[in-house]
Parts: sequence; C-alpha cells; structure tokens
Amino acid sequence: MNQHLVSRVLLRRWANHKKGPISCLDLNTLAQHTDRVEEFAAIPDLIPGDPLAERRWSNTVEKRLPHAFQLLDAGKLLEDDQAVATVKACIALHWARSFTLAEMLKTLQPAYADRVADRMLAQVTPTALLDALTGLTIVGPGATELARAHVRAAFDEHLDQVNFTGAQCSHHFEAAQERVEPFQLEVWQASEDEFLLADVPVASCNWTTGAVGPLNGVAWAEADAIFMPLGPRHVVALSKQPRHQAADASTVIRLNSLQVKGAYRTIFFRPDTGLGDTIARALRGQA
Repeated sequence: MNQHLVSRVLLRRWANHKKGPISCLDLNTLAQHTDRVEEFAAIPDLIPGDPLAERRWSNTVEKRLPHAFQLLDAGKLLEDDQAVATVKACIALHWARSFTLAEMLKTLQPAYADRVADRMLAQVTPTALLDALTGLTIVGPGATELARAHVRAAFDEHLDQVNFTGAQCSHHFEAAQERVEPFQLEVWQASEDEFLLADVPVASCNWTTGAVGPLNGVAWAEADAIFMPLGPRHVVALSKQPRHQAADASTVIRLNSLQVKGAYRTIFFRPDTGLGDTIARALRGQA
C-alpha cells in the first residue's frame, strides 16, 4: 500500500480544480511530470500493517485540514484557535512522517545491524553463529560475511515484526507536537507569485550556514526558522506572535529556494505556471 509522506489534502492545494492533477520536478533528473495527486510523495508499505497510526493521523490532522484551509484562504486562520492547532499538528505530522525520517532509518538500520553482528561474532565463531541461525554448519573464509548477512536479515525481520518504523513516526509526531505547542503562527500571503511545495515540506533553516533540513544538519534545535507552504499563495511559519504578512516577489523566491534546498528529491507546483522550468534553469545554472 502506498503511504503518503505528504498529505494528499495538502498536495491538492496545488491542483487547478478539485480532482485535477499537479506537476512535479525531479531535482535529480530535472524531468517534469504531471499526474494525479495519488501518484506523488508516497512510499510503498513504509509502515506495514499499522492502520491505527494512519487513522490517528487522519483524524488528528488530515480530516481537519479543509476547514483550516478555508479560513486561511479567507484571511481568518489566526482568528480560529482550533484551526491554528490543526495547522500546527500538520507541521508536526510532516516533520515526523517524512522522507527525511525514512532516509535516516534506511541509512542507520544497516549500521545498527552490523553492530549487533560485531557483538555476536566477538562471542562466538561465524560457524557457530550460522549454525544457530540456519541449522547449517558452514566453515571457510566466507563464513564471516555470510553470518553477517544472516544477522542483518534477522535484524530487519525483527524490526518489521515490532513495527519499528511506525513506532519511530509516532514518537517523532508526539515530540513534534510538544515542540510546536508553545508557538504561534505567522502567515505569509503572496498576491501574484506562487509558492511551491517540496516533498519535505517542513523547512528547518539555519541562517548562519544557509542549510535546510535534518539531512543537511539542521535539526529542530539548530533551526532559526521553521516554515511550511500550505498552498500556492500561503506559507506559515512558527513564531512568537501571531501575524499576517504580505509576501512580495523576493520573499516568494527566497522561500521557494529554501524549499528546494530542503527537498529530498521532488518539488510540486500548479500545472502551467512555468515554475518547473524556472527552477530547472536555475539548477542547471548552478551545475
């Protein structure tokens, strides 16, 4: 089952009509593609067999977003405490259930499996370990690497059985909810130019280094600002005081560039806006 790491309710904000397609730019290949929302920003079976988590996220965030978006478009989001809480939960969810977390787990999991193998091989021989894992007596120079491979497979199987990824998403969601709770929202509204959306929509920015996102070394604690697009005309940021501000062309360009820097692979935009061409030209110019 495809599990969307960017909410389909949010992605549809970049469609020209209710069930219309959206466009994307692959930042690796600079190829553009227009398709249904359902085809984008998903990983097959990221959290297998965990419908309760999906239902919880849906009830807590996604089912409440349309009302919050209506108020946002009407310029009244900050007047409704419940809608503000929904948007803050949306930020927390997309911080936790993200390509960033998936990539970090994918990177760290083999390293932890190797540590387990190291500890086991420090206590028993590769032949004894393989006998315990497979019931086969295997000797020779290839036994050590084969033993490591079996430990990795057993480690991965165990993590799937205990729903490790789902537990990590839930843990990070709860932690992010606690972090956003004391903040207010700052709304930036563009009148002509349009914001784009990255596949890692919550951008944590460090103004000193210019880096964006945990994959680039900017975790929550290192961030000077945290913002998220909520539509082609709107971006929200965590702030000390609630406020509504106009975003001129230079502000839109700056926030879009930060979305691109913090993306995992893909950015999204409304079809026929030319944003994909603009970003692709800029990236080719940097090469």
